[in-house]
Amino acid sequence: MVPAGTGTGTGIMTAAVIVTMQNKQVDKVVVDKDYFVLGRSRRCDVVLDDKNVSREHAVIVHKHNAYELQDRGSRNGTILNGSPVSGSAPLRDGDRISIPPYELQFLESGSGSTRGDDEEKTAFLDAGKERQRKRSGRRRRAKAGPLRYSLVALEGPLKGTSYANWEGDLTLGRSDENTVIMPDDAVSQAHARMWEDDNLFFIEDLGSSNGTFVEGVRIHSTRLKKTQKIRIGSSTFLFTFEDPEKKKFMVMLTALSTVFVIALALVVLMMMPEDRFEPIIEKGLQELKRGKYAAAKEQFQKVVKERPDDETAVRYLKVAEAAIDEQTQIAAAKTAAESEQYDEALDICYKLLRKYPKSNKAKELELIIKTVQEAGIAFDANNWPDAVRYLKKARAGYPNSDLLERMSNKAQSELTAQHNLAAAREFVTRKQPDSAREILIAIPEDSVYYAEAQEGLHDIRSEDALSDTIAEAREAYRNGQIEDALSLINKGLEESPVNSRLLALKEHIADVSPLLESIRASRALLDSEDVDAIKAGLQACRDLLKAEPDAENKLRAEADESSMNLQLRLGEVERDAMVRARALLARDKAREAYKYYLVVLKANPGNEEAAGHVERIKEESADNCRKHYQRGLVHAELGQNDMAIEAFQQVLDNALEGDNYYDRAKAKLDQLRR
Repeated sequence: MVPAGTGTGTGIMTAAVIVTMQNKQVDKVVVDKDYFVLGRSRRCDVVLDDKNVSREHAVIVHKHNAYELQDRGSRNGTILNGSPVSGSAPLRDGDRISIPPYELQFLESGSGSTRGDDEEKTAFLDAGKERQRKRSGRRRRAKAGPLRYSLVALEGPLKGTSYANWEGDLTLGRSDENTVIMPDDAVSQAHARMWEDDNLFFIEDLGSSNGTFVEGVRIHSTRLKKTQKIRIGSSTFLFTFEDPEKKKFMVMLTALSTVFVIALALVVLMMMPEDRFEPIIEKGLQELKRGKYAAAKEQFQKVVKERPDDETAVRYLKVAEAAIDEQTQIAAAKTAAESEQYDEALDICYKLLRKYPKSNKAKELELIIKTVQEAGIAFDANNWPDAVRYLKKARAGYPNSDLLERMSNKAQSELTAQHNLAAAREFVTRKQPDSAREILIAIPEDSVYYAEAQEGLHDIRSEDALSDTIAEAREAYRNGQIEDALSLINKGLEESPVNSRLLALKEHIADVSPLLESIRASRALLDSEDVDAIKAGLQACRDLLKAEPDAENKLRAEADESSMNLQLRLGEVERDAMVRARALLARDKAREAYKYYLVVLKANPGNEEAAGHVERIKEESADNCRKHYQRGLVHAELGQNDMAIEAFQQVLDNALEGDNYYDRAKAKLDQLRR
């Protein structure tokens, strides 16, 4: 089967089209199809990229050993040798086709029956050569050599592989039965095939799932041109071929046009006025590429100042200004984060993302700041494994941050000290004080565990006789048995009232006990909607985690569990209040919805939807109050006291908490009612 567009004429014809615009040659194309389309669409054989050209503007048809031009119902018409084409018109060598702003010259070489003697002057092959070519076709082909063609994998699993001068169909797909086996899940078993017909090459998609693309356009079946790129799945192939006959023709065609084009280009260049702003714009674009936005802005401003209607300069000036604004805000957010003002830094990121939703830098910085916040919480809780993990993640995005480096080093140091302290305690338990002493001495002075390390060293040096009692008390406390721990401590203090370890443990339990009571009391808040109480419970959990550094202490586990439950409850309160607020707002009860939106913001100050509705409702309320207040002033001035009182009363009824019109309207009512 021969695909559409393959030549079928009996005469040996060779034709080409030279395309010029504004006296410059922009293209030259061999007419190698019986149905050769000119137009704006990328699917056309000659693409004329201008808004005045229709998608399929005109077509050159080859039939009965002759060529003719047909207008395809274009919007602006087709001109042949100065006359509009209505329907179709015969084409002869040297004819000029006008499709503004393009000018095309038709060139023909062949032995068709329609050619006259005078036309032989423009032929690319004379009749004698044509007859000789017919007589010795096989010999000329052998001399010139067969078609040379290849398919080279530029990208994908087969990158670097090439297939050349195959015979018959070349099939591509995932199945082992294909000529080109492609190990790619995006490729179908039988994906596409390529074949040659009368020195022309074609490709056909075989009903694949993800399609076959030629030069970025999905195809079903199409003729391939030289150096076209084919994409199948994740692979990109380059198709090339060389036809000696066509190559000879193009060499002759190039020879005819080169001198004319060079001369014409020189004349046009000499006549064109120099645009003094073009180098400035070009410099601005280069500065943009280098990320020097201020320098780029300066260049574009120079052009806009003298030529305000220059669309290119205006457009890129806006791009530069937006980039500077984004850069400035990112720098401000980084400065705030470096100062540990994380809420301020996040607020800058949120504003920047509302202004530039596609700002990747803002998104990355937001993620880093939130990660650092999590690390800060872990710092406060002496949860060094989490702190190290969060900071490692943050440093992957900002490896040059001094703050992150300091925090990371500190977290790693404290994690080491925590492990050393735990190891020292283990050695003490095993009655190996020398090993414990060696580890405790290594804990640095700036560590949160330094005091405990010194205490441990003191205890080892003094060889306290109460070590067993102290160990039991600490173990009871670690297991959450507060009463048992206090009983053991008091028993030890009866024997040694000034024992520093016993007194320190008792004082620590005294600090933790109120927090533990608050945490246990907060369990009753799991069904409560009291946001303040829930947040107080959460704060008690955080305080206990901060006060109790022992990661194995069961009180920490209790605080962790309560914190998680309270956080979940806070989220439920936020969602419930959000649902109620939306429902009230849908029923035009904005004032009632306002109260629930405030609950949402109390539970989650970062809820942008609630914040937006609160601001909008406040604005609408203030606007209504202003209108009622002004109406009351008008009635009062006209002596219409009842109507004035009614207007001022509406201000009181509609005003939200903190509205400045409330006090003013109340004062007016007091005056009118005296």
